[in-house]
Amino acid sequence: MPVEVLACAVVAHCGSRLRNLLVARGLHASEVLLAGLIGGEDNSQYGVFITAAPQCLLFEIGPSNQLVRWEQIEDVDALAKDFSAVNVGIAMRRAGELA
Repeated sequence: MPVEVLACAVVAHCGSRLRNLLVARGLHASEVLLAGLIGGEDNSQYGVFITAAPQCLLFEIGPSNQLVRWEQIEDVDALAKDFSAVNVGIAMRRAGELA
């Protein structure tokens, strides 16, 4: 059964798989939050990055480490229904708690 990570984390403290994904997209891991991460039994991952802007970036990594989906999300409210940590991460960014 997939498990969602509800806490927000600075991506620099997460695994190399996520850091490498950000580097490939021209983003710095120390400036990005991870809000909501679901790991599948097949070793896939599905989650949300929040940039300093703040922008919400939805991503999916397949079981063979290939990027399956990368999408900037405009409707944050709809996204927050699936990832409750998104609103927390955006609030933390706006408050400057993780600047």
